Amino acid sequence: MAIIQNRKPVTLGTLILTTIISILLIMFVLLPRYRDYTQKKGVLQTSQATHDDLENKKQHLIEQVKAMNDQKEKIDLLNEAIPDSSSVPDLYAHLESMTKAANLTIAALQAIDVTEKEDAEKARAAAANTPVGVGNTATATTTGKAPTPAPASAINAASAAPTGGLGMVTVTMEANGSLESFDQFLASLEKSLRLIDVQSVDISNDPDKGLTFHLIFKTYYQKK
Repeated sequence: MAIIQNRKPVTLGTLILTTIISILLIMFVLLPRYRDYTQKKGVLQTSQATHDDLENKKQHLIEQVKAMNDQKEKIDLLNEAIPDSSSVPDLYAHLESMTKAANLTIAALQAIDVTEKEDAEKARAAAANTPVGVGNTATATTTGKAPTPAPASAINAASAAPTGGLGMVTVTMEANGSLESFDQFLASLEKSLRLIDVQSVDISNDPDKGLTFHLIFKTYYQKK
């Protein structure tokens, strides 16, 4: 025999009360939590966008630094190939290092700054050819005649001055050693960072000294 349970009917008041409680639960519990979630989500998205922007700027700076370092390396190589002065002592040291590595013995070594010598000669010639009133403060004597105008060539020579470009150093060198050592030295010259232009090579053989290698070459520098 089935047992019939008595169920209380849901009254209108209970339904209304349940609805009010649900609304209050939504208003005071769920909605604040949803607003808090939405706010935190917005802050997180803003933070992520800021982080991405900072990362992009950081990467851009890294690329700029790398480009600057690459440019600096190129400038350093250029300064090695063509230094900003004749650097004759450094050139001597460089040649001595290469000859020693190739088992050659330097018998004679001389470097002449051809450009500096030519500039000095031009300056002396310009000073010697400069007439009174051009490039100096000498006073002309009064003869009743108008002074003769200075030749244009003298004025140009007096105002001429070095304006940059390349300077040149000529090097003459004698070294003793074997042919194999000389070949090794020439290979080192070709690989040298400093630009060296070999002009002439001559070889002589002495019964006492053995082979002697006579070289003339040029190297360059940046004039200021």
